Amino acid sequence: MYMNENKKQALNPEIVGLFCIIIAAICASIYQPYSSILSDDDFSIYIYGAFSYLGSCVFCIVFFIVNMLMTRKKKEERMLLSSFKDYLFTILSGFSTVGANLFLLTAMRFARASDVSLVTNFEVLVTVSFARFIFKDKVEFYNWIAAPFIVSGAIILSMDFSSGEGVKFTAPLLFALGACICWALENNFSRLVSNKNPYQVTGIKHFIAMIVDFIAVLIVGGKVTSYQKPLMAFGIGSFALGLTFVLYVNAQRRIGAARSSVLYSLSTFLGSLIYLLVMQVTPMWNFYLGAALIFTGQATILIFTILKGRQKKDILTRDLT
Repeated sequence: MYMNENKKQALNPEIVGLFCIIIAAICASIYQPYSSILSDDDFSIYIYGAFSYLGSCVFCIVFFIVNMLMTRKKKEERMLLSSFKDYLFTILSGFSTVGANLFLLTAMRFARASDVSLVTNFEVLVTVSFARFIFKDKVEFYNWIAAPFIVSGAIILSMDFSSGEGVKFTAPLLFALGACICWALENNFSRLVSNKNPYQVTGIKHFIAMIVDFIAVLIVGGKVTSYQKPLMAFGIGSFALGLTFVLYVNAQRRIGAARSSVLYSLSTFLGSLIYLLVMQVTPMWNFYLGAALIFTGQATILIFTILKGRQKKDILTRDLT
């Protein structure tokens, strides 16, 4: 009995959650920089978003079908949406995703993706605040310790020291802050259905976002002149949106909305780094200081989560013996 219980506890849920959210952050990091690289006067930023979400939808449909086939004899493991609340929170999460995506794409239409990506770290503080005060989620003390480090890093990274003017609240920055608020709502709504089938939840959310993006294309304009860019956007969406949010939902199931959001903010730093490397831009000193602050916040969450997981494992081992 002892051995069997030990095997069941070999993979601590919180450690699995940490693994999921870190991989999700790595996958998500390519979405924003490539929006600037691929988009131009013809292939608008909204066309990029539409094909990216199309890729995510196809990804979720394929894996949903595979999941249904693999669980045909164990239907209780499918965890499908069933109640009115399940569909309500999924749809609310979907429209929050729509708002965040439109704000984000509009911000990147007028500013560099690297700058917008870094500003979106404010999502961490908004998500943690919403989780605690609106959705009544349990927020551990170390989330509050980590959040200021990450937000401070985002502020420093957003400063323009070359001109001596500091931070200016321009329209792109305000759009990016709007995206942060929408993402914070999306994170917390997603947590309420995080115990449901992640392919179904993500597929529904991103189908809504895809339709709205195509409508935005019809309003704003843009055209597809070759097949390469749509295919690239489709492929990027499959991993940077589809796989990312499936992993994100799985992480939320294990470590909650607040910690998931804090660790997921790694993607914004990686996205900026990818943009700087691809565009061959040499960062100033504030980039390194901001990066150090962000990593300090994320390391705080990571260390305390691992320590908490070990404490639970030690308590369980003592109880079993």
